[in-house]
Amino acid sequence: MRIRTSTKPKLLTLFALALLTVPMGVLGLDYAFELLAVDRCLDRGGAFEYSTVTCSTDPNGPHSFPFVPYGQRNPFLVLVAASCWDVGGMALAYATWIRHRHRCLLLLAATTTCHFLIGCGLFLWVFSSEMGRFDTGAPPSSGEEALSAMVSILQFPATLQVSALPPQALPGLTGYLPFAANSLAWGSLVTALLLRMRATSAVSRGV
Repeated sequence: MRIRTSTKPKLLTLFALALLTVPMGVLGLDYAFELLAVDRCLDRGGAFEYSTVTCSTDPNGPHSFPFVPYGQRNPFLVLVAASCWDVGGMALAYATWIRHRHRCLLLLAATTTCHFLIGCGLFLWVFSSEMGRFDTGAPPSSGEEALSAMVSILQFPATLQVSALPPQALPGLTGYLPFAANSLAWGSLVTALLLRMRATSAVSRGV
């Protein structure tokens, strides 16, 4: 049975959205459950051991354990979810281009470039600010904390993906590739949403 040409972009869009949401949903749930486990452990007066994901309540044991980033402890889950996010972003960009052709290219390029420049710019600024406080030991200001939270949102899941990779996996300028792919995914989502809103507005006006 042949699939009509008009339905192919819709199927590709659904496939892209599934890649963008389902793996990230699984990753988010696993991360949330771990946060709950840490919170419950601390409420009981215990010490959470990140390397084994267990709670130690031994009064004669250590009061704290070294923190191990989530990406280093779950590299397979993080890399699979982040790769699905990147592929889903590229699939959504292609599906949007099929449906809207040249109307979406400039918008997609603009949203992707803006996300990349703003995200990387803020990341470098926050990093340099943290290094500046490293010598003085001064606490971050409320503005710096807000910008750090914004960077975490804009660069998700690229930062997790990078933390799950070996230190020398992406030498030199290739270290920006996960962030570029992440910007394409976010740019594709924003572009598809804006075009959808414009199409809905045009239908409501009877255009």
